[in-house]
Order: sequence, then structure tokens, then C-alpha cells
Amino acid sequence: MWNELKELLIALLAAIAALWAIVTLVSLSGRLNAPDDGAKQKPPDKEPSLDAHAPITADALDQTSRSAPYEGTPVVTGLFVTSQGSAPMQQVDEIEAVARRGLRGDRYCEGCGFWSEKDECQVTIIAQEDLDDMARETGIDFSNGVHRRNIVTRNIAIEQFVGKRFQIGGAKFVYDRPRPPCLHLQTITEAGVVKALVGRSGICVRCFHGGVIRQGDEIIPITMSFPTILKRALKSFWQN
Repeated sequence: MWNELKELLIALLAAIAALWAIVTLVSLSGRLNAPDDGAKQKPPDKEPSLDAHAPITADALDQTSRSAPYEGTPVVTGLFVTSQGSAPMQQVDEIEAVARRGLRGDRYCEGCGFWSEKDECQVTIIAQEDLDDMARETGIDFSNGVHRRNIVTRNIAIEQFVGKRFQIGGAKFVYDRPRPPCLHLQTITEAGVVKALVGRSGICVRCFHGGVIRQGDEIIPITMSFPTILKRALKSFWQN
């Protein structure tokens, strides 16, 4: 009797988990494949306040409209790291991504960044199109890493990373959260940088498979099969 009840319970839980996975997949697919109507978004009436001890919070990526279209293969156009918090960013041609840590040699991988153990990001990404627009609007040279983000991309909107896994070179990453600018950034960069970055300052991602990435590497989305999604859903269901 107990074995029959146990089998029935397992079957019921599996059915619930499968239904949850299907609903989640459909919802995510709708978000990722929603057409872009190209409508321009109204900029905020007030500049967000900058707290001295925490980054600006953001419920979602509120990207401003861009003048350049996204055409061509998504690629990496720049790699930046610095070994010490607040030190200038250095551009490199290639870097090793370390699983669950970040980019080897970067301050957050080494645990010595300004936000280490408080609100650190393993790896940060920003779009070249946004940097081009900011440079044109402000006259500031963003090509030297003043944005303080690790990976600069071209031909892909930052919003397209939301909820996704993707591969760059030999490394694999998963989206984490937005990365708005903060007061600390304002104290170590020139005037106008933080204001320009508001609404288009990039995202945080996590590395779950290490490998070398190079400037010019293609950005490849990782598509999970339904069995893999179901397996992950069942695992999460049992763990919770």
C-alpha cells in the first residue's frame, strides 16, 4: 500500500513540475522573442540618487533608444580588467574566465574589488552601441575603459542577455542582473560619466564554465533542450 502511494505521489509531483516547467518555458520564450517596435523611451525626469554604499537598484533594464541598429554577428569588441579596486581598467586581447569566480586577474575574481563581499559582479557586460552614443552625446572617450565594465559587445542588445545562457570563446556565462552606476564610479571617473551611463550601464553575468575568451570572439546563445529544462525543474522542485 505504501509503495503504491509513494509512486502516486512521485507521479503527481513530476506532473506538477513538468507543468511548471512548460509554463516557465512559454513565458520566457515570449519575453525573449517579443518583437522590438523601436519605440523611443522617455528618459527619466530626475536623475537617480546615488547612494555612497550601494549601487542604484533597478527592477529591469531600462535602456535608452540607440542610434545604431543591431546588424551582423554578435561579437566582443573589447576586454577590460584591473587587478585592484578603483585602479584604471586595462584593455587586453584575451583573458581566462574562471567558473564561479570571474575573469582571472580582475579585481572581483581576486576578491579585492570595491564591492567585493558586498554587491560584487563576477563579470560585467556593456554594449558598444551604447558607448558610441554616450561618446557622441558627451564628448567623453569611453574607449579607454572609463565605463569600468569587463566585456564590450557589438551587434547585440543588452536586453537579449536577460534570462539566457551564452558562450564566448571557451567560456560559458549566464545572466545575473542589471548593473547600474553608483556613487563610487562617480568618484573615480570624470564628470559626466555616471550621468551618461544611467539607463545603459550594462549587466552582471556569472561564469559557469571556464575558458579563454578573446577580442573578436562570437557571442553564441546556449539553447537548452526540453528534457534538460524538465530535469532542472524537477531538481529545483525537489531541492525546494
